[in-house]
Amino acid sequence: MKYSEIKNLSVSEFLLLMQQSVKSNTESIKGNNAAIDSIINKEVKSKSRDEKLDQLFKQNRALTEESSSIIELHNKVISFMKSEHKKDNSEYSKVVNEINNTVKEAKSVDRNKLFDDTINGLVSFNMQHPLYSDNEFKTMLIEYYISTEEYEMCERLMNL
Repeated sequence: MKYSEIKNLSVSEFLLLMQQSVKSNTESIKGNNAAIDSIINKEVKSKSRDEKLDQLFKQNRALTEESSSIIELHNKVISFMKSEHKKDNSEYSKVVNEINNTVKEAKSVDRNKLFDDTINGLVSFNMQHPLYSDNEFKTMLIEYYISTEEYEMCERLMNL
């Protein structure tokens, strides 16, 4: 969003613009996931393939971070509006919930896809992995490898 696009908007128009931005980011993430699937299924493992995947993962991470920032700003505007009692709270609560659900869906789709690709060996879990620093994701991997009795993978993950 550019300042010139938003400077003359009403608060409700601004909130809707933020919602549309989050939805657009979600659609882009889904498109990137489709491209990731295509690359994984059609290309042999190579440096070029890994670079393409890395780029798509970085784009998804950036889109997710942007959406999170937009939602944070959106929530601050809503909080301000509620504190000032200038608008009907139910309308804004509905919009907030819708945006939060959209972002949760986008993160969930991306996270589940990455989990499947990681356990299937299509994406390496290393410093370039989009969720490398996510301890919850790492725990999910460890739990999976414990259930499949792949203890050497558990040990490797625990040493990262």
